[in-house]
Amino acid sequence: MVTFSPVQRAVLLTLLIFLLSGCYTSPPPLATSNDNIENNDTADGHPQDRTQTAPEKDSDRDTIPDHRDNCPTVPNRDQKDSNANGKGDACEVVCGDGIVSPGENCDPKVPLSQTCKSYGYTSGTLQCRNCRFDFSRCVRPPIQIYRRRRGSCPYIYLKKEGVFHYHGDTSGSVLGYGLSFFKPKYYGENIYSLGDFSSEAGTYQMLLREVIFESAFIDTAALYVVDVPRGYSVLNRWSFTSQLNQFPQLGFLTVKNMRPPRSAVLENGSDVLRQISHADGVPLPVAKNGLSRVILDFGPLKNPAQAKLILSAWGYYADLKRHQKPPFSAGTTIEVRREGKWVTKLVTGKAAGDLKTWVVPLGGILRRNNSKIRLTMAHQPSVIDILDAVALDDSPQAPMVVRKILPTRARLTYGGSARVSPSSRTRRISADNSRQPLEKDAYMKGHFTRYGTVKSLLASRDDRFVIMAHGDRLELTFRAPKIAKNMNRRVFFSTHLYYSLKYHPYGKLTDSALPLPYHGMETYPYEPRRSPHFGSESYNKYQLTWNTRIHR
Repeated sequence: MVTFSPVQRAVLLTLLIFLLSGCYTSPPPLATSNDNIENNDTADGHPQDRTQTAPEKDSDRDTIPDHRDNCPTVPNRDQKDSNANGKGDACEVVCGDGIVSPGENCDPKVPLSQTCKSYGYTSGTLQCRNCRFDFSRCVRPPIQIYRRRRGSCPYIYLKKEGVFHYHGDTSGSVLGYGLSFFKPKYYGENIYSLGDFSSEAGTYQMLLREVIFESAFIDTAALYVVDVPRGYSVLNRWSFTSQLNQFPQLGFLTVKNMRPPRSAVLENGSDVLRQISHADGVPLPVAKNGLSRVILDFGPLKNPAQAKLILSAWGYYADLKRHQKPPFSAGTTIEVRREGKWVTKLVTGKAAGDLKTWVVPLGGILRRNNSKIRLTMAHQPSVIDILDAVALDDSPQAPMVVRKILPTRARLTYGGSARVSPSSRTRRISADNSRQPLEKDAYMKGHFTRYGTVKSLLASRDDRFVIMAHGDRLELTFRAPKIAKNMNRRVFFSTHLYYSLKYHPYGKLTDSALPLPYHGMETYPYEPRRSPHFGSESYNKYQLTWNTRIHR
């Protein structure tokens, strides 16, 4: 039998009293879904904290969350960004490292698997320079005097270092005789980017040449000179929108940090980032019976409300009725992924004609951590838009100085035809500035503006046109305004212009350059009495005074 001393019995008695008094309690049971706890209180009467913090996404597991990581796909805990462009050094593409990285066409240390023929040339040597394809030694198909009896509007030539070079065309306000899908009611001012065009000896000099099967009606000609702070550039919002029953979007937006997509794939999963990272003439591949469609992801955005999409594309024109199937689209469609489905958020204008670059505001469409879109270019029975490049910019808008200047000299003269290589699904238009013999079948019947100075006809929007026939050339000179220090400049050509096609991909339309168009007409041709100039003595005087060259 165990016995305790008086002291031990006292200690045991004290301990027993302590336990029975409730000063020691076991932990309360964990609450379960079956616990009946009202008012979100726990069993001990204290408010229950139901907040759960989801772990932040960290794709590369470098402890930096994706939304703060300047290179979310490659581990870089140091976040080093040597050039301060917002993209970590670990994600910067290094040309010449023996790897063809996303955004590169090639690498000097990697043998080329493509040839000139891969991109529509007949022969030659494809080279790799600065990790971009160099086509300078590729031989184009035989250049033709005209585009297989098709029109594409007057061509723009810019003077650089004393020589005029082909820049692009002035597509937009087409008069397709009797074709109801053209909507002249929605035509307006057309604005075309002139790229890096700069003044020489204080002036800008350019040409408009009519070298193919059509007639042109030019009502106004001007330049927009846009100056922005150094470090910024500026882009044009204009695109071809009339077939969407919309007037053209006008105006300019500044850009600072344009970047190509982080990924670009076709719907079958094929990677096409190399083809659309730069406007280099290597476009997104598309079949005659296919869609020019790509799924893009630009990664995290700092300012989604300021997001802008920059597109570079050209039109491929052919009779595609046996290839393209409905539903057709006369615009560029932008979709986002919502609840597992692609949802259309915007249908905007298309390229029209030769290579165009324009900017599309995306405010309210993208999210800070979700910039994925599906982009589908315009596709119709007679044209497919070919995407050359796409980029995104989400920099805030910078101040700009916009000045519209009229020509100091405008002279209509003979220029002859030129050698032209038409666009295809793999290359844009090219043209020289030669003076070739005229193609008789390219002429249209009617009255055309006399040769000489025509500056007064281009000063205002009044339907007093400079009417150009096949072989005509319009010479334009503008005085360059001074540019302030620490500013960059971009120049844009503005015109109210129509052109009447003699041939369409569907066939011949008309031999006549009549009737003259007018602003606001709903169809072409139109009933004569519908013209606001019907019976006008002043308008008849304009025609008798200026349009004295007759083609029969």
